Amino acid sequence: MSPHLQTSFWQRMGLKEGYREECLRAVQARFPAHRIEEHRDQGYCSFTLLLYPQAKTSPFVVEPPLIIQIRPEQHAFDLNIIQAANHTYGSLAPKVRSLDCALPPRLYAFEIESVCGVQFSKCLTRTQCLQSRLWTKQLNLVTAFSGLVSRAWPSQSSQPFPHTLRAHSPITENSSMLSQCRGRVGSQILSKLQKLEQHLPDSKLRRRARSVLHGIQTLKNWPVVLNHGDLIPSNIFVDDKTWEITGWVDWAEAEWLPFGTCLYSLEFFLGFMRTRRDGSEDLEFVYYDEVDVLRMFFYEYMEENVPALEGRKRELMLARDMGVLLWYGFAWDEGAIDRVVNEVDDREEVECLRKFLGASAVEEDTIRD
Repeated sequence: MSPHLQTSFWQRMGLKEGYREECLRAVQARFPAHRIEEHRDQGYCSFTLLLYPQAKTSPFVVEPPLIIQIRPEQHAFDLNIIQAANHTYGSLAPKVRSLDCALPPRLYAFEIESVCGVQFSKCLTRTQCLQSRLWTKQLNLVTAFSGLVSRAWPSQSSQPFPHTLRAHSPITENSSMLSQCRGRVGSQILSKLQKLEQHLPDSKLRRRARSVLHGIQTLKNWPVVLNHGDLIPSNIFVDDKTWEITGWVDWAEAEWLPFGTCLYSLEFFLGFMRTRRDGSEDLEFVYYDEVDVLRMFFYEYMEENVPALEGRKRELMLARDMGVLLWYGFAWDEGAIDRVVNEVDDREEVECLRKFLGASAVEEDTIRD
């Protein structure tokens, strides 16, 4: 989980502050007929610009701005991954193209297709009881997300695993399924779970990590698919009236992982984070009163879309729990993700681990045997 932004992009990436002006000049030279504005909602690993045409083509047509992102080498888009996302999710995964700009060293520019709608983080419901209108929107969101995740399940027309993705990276996993996971996280799944089973902050979490570690090595005939690596509310766009999903953005951290790994993000649609009511400043994750019904709809709709999931609920929940552990079990330290979370520095992540893993036992009963 990325922390709140307290430093500039240039500081976070170890770059000179003067690079900002150099980048602005380079982009302006590439698009001389456009006016440049910095996006007010900046990401942790990128510098985003909005480019508006100086001359309007029609007074009756409002054209969306061009979106240009500056990214350091270590967080650059892999255009093979983007192509795979476009293939799987169609227009919901925005197209990205590399730009030839005279940027400072170690920086790359990309033009990103605009996405309709608003960030879900801006309309997230923070009340436990969902009134009629909110319930309808939340249900739309949950079923839309279920349908989108289902698209990744392989079919005869699916794009095969791209052997060009880090084909020569060292693989030490015994499982043939895990040997297909060659990304930054996927290539270290077993070693990361081993680290969690040793160092998570309480015995219950350590036992859960141990159980997932053992279980994931027994998975057979389970598909490895493209997973969005940063599926948080600010990266999900929705129609502001219906909450139908209109797009998933920021595929820079995406990689090939077991189907269901991204289901940690379902919890964002079933509850919200708030300050505890006991007078402390600690945070707690609170589920909506209607969480059980929403969860049931999610998994029933997923099984309708993917009949092959019938009778495989334990494998799905195992992949889901692995995703929760890998996402929340490691702190985001200036882009490094190798320190196991603790209760002093990472209270929000530990809270999510406890709540989300506590919920998975309920989820197992929501898919029919």
